[in-house]
Amino acid sequence: NKGKHEKVNYNKINLIFVGDLNKNKNIINSIKAANLLINKGYKISFDIVGQGPLEKDMRDLIIASNNQNSYKIHGYINDKNELLRLYRNADVFLMPSFHETFGLVYIEAMSQGLPVIYSEGQGIDGYFKDGEIGYSVNPREPEDIALKINNIINNYNVIYSNALNKVNDFNWQNIADRY
Repeated sequence: NKGKHEKVNYNKINLIFVGDLNKNKNIINSIKAANLLINKGYKISFDIVGQGPLEKDMRDLIIASNNQNSYKIHGYINDKNELLRLYRNADVFLMPSFHETFGLVYIEAMSQGLPVIYSEGQGIDGYFKDGEIGYSVNPREPEDIALKINNIINNYNVIYSNALNKVNDFNWQNIADRY
């Protein structure tokens, strides 16, 4: 992706979540992790894309944290260009689901150079070395999620490059060539 560039301001972290706002996708612990980073002095901007049954709980948690300015709730986005713009503006894709199949959304994020946070033993965990394109986390532990976001930021430009390079492994032509 030519629209993105390497990170220079390590104190500002743009997070993005794209998915259903339900218990499984774990938006609540993602917000708790972002709040932990805010409390450590990071300037967080968190774009949340999706809708679902946890929308009210999520809004209540954001209000209770008194960090409303750090969150932008977009609802469901149908416009692919708008979604692309949000991905390209982000630094880290965050979706520590409790249960996840392969999870194409992680690959979509990587295609835009986004390091990803995913859950241990779920989705894309095991396809890459930990720290290569992002980190696996314990989805029940906001502290672990916050720590791994911090780890990404500390090694951002390498992980960003890896995400862009490794996403080619999922190009259909490359998959066909391997077989």
